[in-house]
Amino acid sequence: MSPCGRARRQTSRGAMAVLAWKFPRTRLPMGASALCVVVLCWLYIFPVYRLPNEKEIVQGVLQQGTAWRRNQTAARAFRKQMEDCCDPAHLFAMTKMNSPMGKSMWYDGEFLYSFTIDNSTYSLFPQMQSSSFVK
Repeated sequence: MSPCGRARRQTSRGAMAVLAWKFPRTRLPMGASALCVVVLCWLYIFPVYRLPNEKEIVQGVLQQGTAWRRNQTAARAFRKQMEDCCDPAHLFAMTKMNSPMGKSMWYDGEFLYSFTIDNSTYSLFPQMQSSSFVK
């Protein structure tokens, strides 16, 4: 190889070394490396919540102490409120008495869809509600 070729190769190696020193060669783009640093700092400052294992769950339940007990006063108040607003003894189930033919019915939560009770659906309803639901 000629002396000019060797000099050119040495110059290009020197330029590459300077470029490598200024801009290190990585597999990730610069933005991805910065994102990794930010995520690691974030996780150091705000650690990720760890799910408890079985022993910790059992210890937590045992620390709560007394078992759940029925609140009779609240149950009576709720029954009274339901009887005042809804008359569940007679409107608990659809019957031929409380759902006349031709009435439009809406499903709870689906205000855009309704159906009209016709012969095919009316024949499926019981004549009266069973007395086991009525107090």
